[in-house]
Amino acid sequence: MNDFESDDNLDCDDEPQNSCTAPRSCVARPRIGKRNALAIEPKIAPIERFEIPLHLDGSIGDFRCAVDKCHIQVETDLEAIDWWLTRTSQTETTMTARRAAVEKLINWAIIVRKRAISSLTETDFAAFSRFLSDPQPAEKWIYPGQVPRASDDWRPFRRPLSAGARDGNMKQISALVKWMASVRYADLRCFVGVRAMNDGFATAAVYGEGGREPEPPITVEEWHEIRQLLDERFPADDVTSHRLIVELLYYGNYFITDLAELTKRDVEPPNRVVPCWTVHLRGPGWRHDEVFFTPPPLSDTIARWMSAGNSGPYGFLQFQYNPRVTQFLDIGPDRMRAQVTQVLHHASRRALERGDEAVGLRLRDRGVTSFRGAFKLHQRHPAYDPDALNLTSQIEFNPDLLQLLRRPGKRLLWDWSHAEHLWTDVPARSAQHAA
Repeated sequence: MNDFESDDNLDCDDEPQNSCTAPRSCVARPRIGKRNALAIEPKIAPIERFEIPLHLDGSIGDFRCAVDKCHIQVETDLEAIDWWLTRTSQTETTMTARRAAVEKLINWAIIVRKRAISSLTETDFAAFSRFLSDPQPAEKWIYPGQVPRASDDWRPFRRPLSAGARDGNMKQISALVKWMASVRYADLRCFVGVRAMNDGFATAAVYGEGGREPEPPITVEEWHEIRQLLDERFPADDVTSHRLIVELLYYGNYFITDLAELTKRDVEPPNRVVPCWTVHLRGPGWRHDEVFFTPPPLSDTIARWMSAGNSGPYGFLQFQYNPRVTQFLDIGPDRMRAQVTQVLHHASRRALERGDEAVGLRLRDRGVTSFRGAFKLHQRHPAYDPDALNLTSQIEFNPDLLQLLRRPGKRLLWDWSHAEHLWTDVPARSAQHAA
């Protein structure tokens, strides 16, 4: 999501830059709560069951724009949020992430701050950001398990949010604030993102409490749990994208955006020089033109994926020309993240069912970025031959090349014998503790 760009001259009477005439999204429409006409203390509940007092429903919010200037036909804050969730969310994943963020805000604003959403100040949003990192009292706001949304035990938090999760939550809230201003519903101030921080007008709590905390990579024990889960639920013979995406993230140290930009031309088959599949990153960034020689498990998964995709037989020195470059993974980034999250949740449940509570609880808190740097950390590092760094399967074959690369004391870049413990059946001792 794009960072919120500041516009100090924004006025509720100006013409909108973006009209809100987009067709209704195909995403399922969530129900919204009811207005509570009685002076009853509101209770924590999901958005579809939240009963909001009339004086806090936002119909007369402090920062509401003139009704005749508003470009959506809504009266209250909940109705405006429902419009934003259902008509601007392009995918179910996006709507779910947005709903989780606004449910925390709604419950906190009404119950703790006792203010309507359209009456929140920038100081309120700063306080909300701090609340995300430490929701107190914990017994009131946190329920560590999974409960149905219809249950009275439902809570908006399963644990206090890390710095990264907090910033992601605040970016969703910032997007809501920006949208409310664009449709002339309310003129609120909540600035989040790198651009806002660089320009010096970011909301204080987000800007002043430091950046995103780096997430530590998964351990060897966690990877073995994930690998065994993949063998059980997503075996290699089934040729599923779940397995391919997870292995690319772990072995290749890629980002989800890298995988979304890969084309079939970027994935090259084995040949007379290189006995494994190679992945060539051609997009922008510091890894531009990097060639990755895949380890045996990933090479086998790629081979099965390409064969299942009717890419033709592969073998020694295969040359193909296709004027229409197709994506290697015909899956969007949101769906990739959802599939990785699904694998992590299944692996966590599997570990807990086996009685390995330490690994299960750690996997429960893991995210897509947890694979970053893990494979390199888990290897046992011998010396490699720097003369092989620029070798790709596209170079002209030279009989003397293999002699150059097989000098005593050196290993080839596709020699993964030092990492075999990461895909064998018996989990090996963590590489971090190896002598």
